[in-house]
Parts: sequence; structure tokens; C-alpha cells
Amino acid sequence: MSFFLYGHKPFSHPLMHQTPRLLLSGLALAAGLGACGRKDQVAGQAGQPTTATAATPGAAATAPSETPPAAGAAPAAFDVSTVPVSTAKLGRFPYIAGLKGTSLNTNNSKEFDFERAYVYDGKTLLAIEGKVSRRLFDADRSGENPKKLSELAIDRNYENLLKELGAVKVWTGIIPKEAVDKIGNDEFYKHEGFGTDMNNASDTYLIRQKDKEIWVQLNSQSEGDYGIDVVEKAVMPTLTTVMPAADLKKTLEADGHVALYLNFDTDKATLRPDAQPTLAEVQKLLADSPNLRLAVQGHTDNTSTPAHNQQLSEARAQAVVASLAQAGIAASRLQAAGFGQTKPLAENTTETGKAKNRRVELVKM
Repeated sequence: MSFFLYGHKPFSHPLMHQTPRLLLSGLALAAGLGACGRKDQVAGQAGQPTTATAATPGAAATAPSETPPAAGAAPAAFDVSTVPVSTAKLGRFPYIAGLKGTSLNTNNSKEFDFERAYVYDGKTLLAIEGKVSRRLFDADRSGENPKKLSELAIDRNYENLLKELGAVKVWTGIIPKEAVDKIGNDEFYKHEGFGTDMNNASDTYLIRQKDKEIWVQLNSQSEGDYGIDVVEKAVMPTLTTVMPAADLKKTLEADGHVALYLNFDTDKATLRPDAQPTLAEVQKLLADSPNLRLAVQGHTDNTSTPAHNQQLSEARAQAVVASLAQAGIAASRLQAAGFGQTKPLAENTTETGKAKNRRVELVKM
């Protein structure tokens, strides 16, 4: 069964748990899929993974059976090193496309340059950070008697494709509520994808290559709709650079303001240690220019509510002022203010744009 993409439909979907999503760009056309067969039987008890023997590199395999942990011991995470290294050519991220007879729900699908996603390995929900694709596909409901793909057809087509890509099937089953409770509902649903719907069985796959670790989680329904998440593990790209005090002064004199990209704890006003080199240059700037007075202005992206973002931006500006005052700069030379999400420098439709908007500006007074 070959893969095609069609136009989008209005937002309405039983798998939907999140806010409307944007069009996912750059879907790669997947080919070479085999015929449909019988779906792996879901484990009779939630939380019990399926098992099978490992295959040679380039072919799919499921996680090998393991000895149950001792009573009271924390379950071990899936051992990635047991997965054969695949040499298959993957193409462009997110590597796999939609099935013929379905269309991408562009209102709800989204791609992130860097995000956290949770995948279930049969024992625990693993937090995987890196490049993330979350896509929702709708069955074709046009015509009087539309032919819908069965859940079995969806699962088998992706299973056959992923075998060709050298994937290992890590898990098949319904993600147990206990696994979500362990990490907390707020954390789980904040990063929930369409492949982790807890009302239907999910299939979790892992592709391991020499320089890549790619997790795929599929969740299909009998009506022909399905969600699929692809996560390529990666370290967060560095967005911050340290601008020397002399360059800060030149920019302030030329433009009257300069943007600083300081790292704070997520959704908090706590400065991270890697913000200190930049703050040290600001302290040097102020020490070398005793008549200089600065407004310290916080800005956020549009994540969360405007009221929350306003409060967060003010708190972050105050944290910067407090840090500089602690370094010996007179508080009378600094004025903290927050503008929340009201003055973006870029569109908030991508993670790169959001990162550019999350800033602290120094404004010459």
C-alpha cells in the first residue's frame, strides 16, 4: 500500500487533546510498503509489552524478553544498545508520510526544532528531547460510501515500512495510567503527542543509526483516523552567545537597546548558571560607564496566557536587576519592566521564532 498526502479538513477529531496545530512542512514520501496482515495482539493487561527475538540489522525486531525486576525495584528503561544499527536511507525528517486514503489534519499537526516527547517502552514513559513531529491523519469521509482503512491496515502498513527502515518494535499495548501518574498529568499532557492516546493501543518503534536515535509512536483507530509522533533525539541547539561589554556599549549607542538571550528555568524567573557570563559583561559595561542607566525589559513568546506571560516577563526582568545589584551595580541605575508577549521580534509559529521572542532587552535611559 503506497503513501500519499491530501488536503486538510476542518478541526474535529477524537484523538485531539491539544490546541489547534499548524501545517507540518516537509513530509517525506514513504514507499515500498507490503500487504496488510493481522495486527499484533494487544497484551491482555495494560503495561505488559509484546516480545520477540531480535532481527539482523536492517530488519525489524521487538524488544527481547527480560527478567522481571525484583519487588520494589524501579523498572529499567529500554536498553537502546540492544537495537541493531540500521543503515537504511531515511530521507528528510520526519521520514514517513501519510497513508493513501487519509489526509493530514493541518490544523493540529505540528513540528518542533526542539521539544520533549514521551514514548512508552513497556515499563515507563521515556522523556525524549530533540526534533519532534506530531501529526494527526483523518480518514477520507467523502462520498456516500467511503472506504476507510482498518486499524489493522494502518498498523501493518507502518510496521512493514518501519521494518525496511531497520526499526525495532519496542511496545504494543495501551499505555497504563500508572505510567502517566508517575510523571504527573500536567507534565504528560503538556508534551502529549497523538501517538500517546491512552484510549487506544499504541505501537512504539525505535530506529537506531550510527548518528541517530529515532522514536516512532503510532496510535490508530477503527474509523481510519490515526496519530503518529516521530522524535529524533538531539541536544538543544545553543541560541545564546556572550556579547562583550564593548559590543554591548556600541549597540546601545547605535540602537538605544540590545537583546540578551538569557536562559531561565522553564516557565520560571530563575536564571540558569549559563546566564552568568552574559550578566558579567553587563556588569562590566555598567561599571565602566558610571553615568549609564538602563531599563531592563522582559519579553516572552505566546505560550500560556497573556496575563501569565506578563507576570513572567516582569519577574524575569526583576531577576536580572537583582543579579546585577548583587554584583555591585546601584539599583537606582536600573529599572525593571515586563511586556509579556506584546512585542515579538518574530512569528510565534516555530520554535526558532519563539526562542527569538524570549529575551531580556537593555534599553538606554
